[in-house]
Amino acid sequence: MTMVYSGAISMGTTVAAVAGKNSSIKTEQALAATTNISLRSLSSTAGKLQPDAMSEFYGYTYTAPKGISATNVWSIGYTGSISGNITITGSSYTFFAQAISYGVGNISTTITVGGQSRSVTSTSGTVNSTTSFVLGVGTYAYTLSVTVASGSGSGGINAV
Repeated sequence: MTMVYSGAISMGTTVAAVAGKNSSIKTEQALAATTNISLRSLSSTAGKLQPDAMSEFYGYTYTAPKGISATNVWSIGYTGSISGNITITGSSYTFFAQAISYGVGNISTTITVGGQSRSVTSTSGTVNSTTSFVLGVGTYAYTLSVTVASGSGSGGINAV
């Protein structure tokens, strides 16, 4: 949602809301009701510099910070598979599979994230990556499978 463009606004309590607009900065920033706030903390979260003023929040729209987390490791250096969940917050991430061969070797990596799969092979001291795919905010199941056919190396999921 977006803050109102004129009229009364507050740091914490919603004042008369206008259709589809927030009148509370705390509500706009999706802060818990029990969160202690100050004009400085709200301005800082909004990326605004001092001096702080309520007027700088007219028309303001909060964008959640970008973040990603996983329930398991993202790379392995042995033949095997792992799986878990990846949670994306704030905005989308671009994913690709990566295989790294240390010296002479043959490493294959296959990833599946949110139903999208990519595979790649690396040989003789190279780092190879696949074409990418993009996933938006949400929680996705993933599987990472690595085969170390010879030599040593690792495979993993890369997200940017």
